[in-house]
Amino acid sequence: MNHLNIALVVVIDADMKSIEERIKSLDDQNPRADTEKVAIFVPARNIETWFRYLDGHDYNEEESYKSLYKKGTSPRKFAEKLAKDICSQGLPDNAPPSLVHACQELKRLQID
Repeated sequence: MNHLNIALVVVIDADMKSIEERIKSLDDQNPRADTEKVAIFVPARNIETWFRYLDGHDYNEEESYKSLYKKGTSPRKFAEKLAKDICSQGLPDNAPPSLVHACQELKRLQID
């Protein structure tokens, strides 16, 4: 029998909150079951922090880098790189903690 192996990835900036606070706010509205293939990525402070790190620059998860990246930056391209290259190869010790958390979330999806 054919079936789809799909997952949902939710991306929400931490802004001025912690990763845990953002996840809790989502779980309070609609908790995830352990068996659900739903991952929550919470870039701190925002997704541009990850872009800056991946571009090889110093970063600070409390500073906003939104002005450095155009709205045309492709989140899809980044998500593919995250899944295929970044998380699968392991992150260096200097990686943003929020990116480490995203890789842990990706592993829980167990997509073939």
